[in-house]
Amino acid sequence: MKRLAARMALALTLTTSATACATISTQQEVQMGQQYAQQINAQLPIVEDAEVNRYINVLGDSIAKLSDPRNLDWHFFIVNTDEVNAFAVPGDSST
Repeated sequence: MKRLAARMALALTLTTSATACATISTQQEVQMGQQYAQQINAQLPIVEDAEVNRYINVLGDSIAKLSDPRNLDWHFFIVNTDEVNAFAVPGDSST
């Protein structure tokens, strides 16, 4: 499973981006993230494997809890591509 995840680029769609947008409210950040996540999920080939998604979300949640004290929901997605990339968007609360 780790090899599969390593071969795929991680598309980290975070519920929040740990104050990366410090001038907007948390509610605005969540709304922006929802919009971005919807666009990203519609345009990129997202991995639908339940076991792989569980793995990346457990891993991502453990990192998120250390990086943002606001205790918001975080959602992580894996893009099925050979190119390495990772990104985060603010405030996504979609699944």
